[in-house]
Amino acid sequence: RLLRYLIPNSYELAQKPWTHRGKPGGGKPRLMQQAVSNAATNDLLVSALPNSSRPEQTQMLGWRVLISVVLVPLLIGIFVLDHRAGASAPYLLGLCLLLVVRAAWEFASLLRTRTMQPSFLLIAAGSAAMIGAAWWGQISGDPAGSAGAAMVVFTVCVLVAFLRAATKYEKPGRSMENIGADVLGLAYLGGLLSVTAQLRWVEGHQAGYLVLASLVLCAKCGDIGGYTLGRLFGKKKLVPKLSPGKTWMGGFGALLGASLAGWAWLRFGPAL
Repeated sequence: RLLRYLIPNSYELAQKPWTHRGKPGGGKPRLMQQAVSNAATNDLLVSALPNSSRPEQTQMLGWRVLISVVLVPLLIGIFVLDHRAGASAPYLLGLCLLLVVRAAWEFASLLRTRTMQPSFLLIAAGSAAMIGAAWWGQISGDPAGSAGAAMVVFTVCVLVAFLRAATKYEKPGRSMENIGADVLGLAYLGGLLSVTAQLRWVEGHQAGYLVLASLVLCAKCGDIGGYTLGRLFGKKKLVPKLSPGKTWMGGFGALLGASLAGWAWLRFGPAL
């Protein structure tokens, strides 16, 4: 924060009108040189700080620790209650519905622009209906029909997305963007989460959490391995334009952490 007060923000400076002696454009070279100098000085001072004193990295690490401390015991408690409830898995159903509604809100917010307006209501309701349809097959005693029921709901939601775009049509181009965003949200959230939840019954409802927990552990340990090796040894960027903080070493660390966690859980987990 001190650096922000001492050094003017180069972006804000660059947005000021270029004026010199009352003539627009006359002061552009001077102000541009000052903006570049301020930006270079800011980057130099921030890069000189030790990693532990950078507020963004410290805050990210703190959030990771807090989420782990809160969510891991909460998930374990839900899994224990759900295991005791039997094959219907009501607690897991409630957790999946809560997650998909929250994820739909974030998905719609991230994709919403001036030209793209995905429907949060359609994505949330359709994804929740897909999860419910996948669950109905397990509850009704017809597990083979779970995937078919979920796909029927997905097809209906796609038709609703086309109907919504037709009723809000204004000009060419925008409708297809909205349809694409809605269909992507339904497939990415409702489709993948409903399929993931089916791991609960892969080896029967008594051993379902042995399989489902392996997925959770692999994802979490992969995140830890990627973050650790990336911070310690990461130099070469993986996809700079998409995610500047990701490195090749971090990617290898994620694969290593996930592989070791999956092997250890499936090797020693059944004995627990």
